Amino acid sequence: MILGVNNSEHQLESSSLFGNSNFGWVLGVGLVAFVVIGGITIAYVRSQRKGKEQKIENTQGESEPRPQPIPVDLCLIVPAGVVSHRKVHQTLTGEDICDIIDNAAFFHCIQSKKDSFPPEQEWKLQLTRDPILPNSERDVYIRIHIEDGGGMVGKGHPYGLKKNLPQTGVGVIEELKRLANLSGREHFYRT
Repeated sequence: MILGVNNSEHQLESSSLFGNSNFGWVLGVGLVAFVVIGGITIAYVRSQRKGKEQKIENTQGESEPRPQPIPVDLCLIVPAGVVSHRKVHQTLTGEDICDIIDNAAFFHCIQSKKDSFPPEQEWKLQLTRDPILPNSERDVYIRIHIEDGGGMVGKGHPYGLKKNLPQTGVGVIEELKRLANLSGREHFYRT
């Protein structure tokens, strides 16, 4: 009887605790599924972190590509005394360019076109080869080529030109001649 009681108690404990005798098999499958899903999750999280770290390294190592420079021609009409000491092909600093802009009566900044006529021909300006004298009040046309002045194109006020002058601020005088008359000024902004 004692033996039968112990046996029935043992059966009672195992059946009441786990509900059936296949518990070991279910527990094993559950543990394996837990380990597999946990491993996959950990691998996924690690790969995401590694990808983010590589993106951060790439963005820190390489800056964004710089946009292509837009070459422009800054065309101005100024009194002869302002530019009498300048020559064609002379390099100008940003300060020189700002000084010429400040003294300009008319100006226009356009995108450079290597394969077309220069603006002075398109605008039918009447230019002369007369000397540019320092004490002259005659108007002079000057065209300054700026390699990266895209922000200056179409600005209708001298402040807009100076504000958008590139950091390098270097320009080269492409044309410098006295004006014979007032023709062609309708293509310019007046200061």
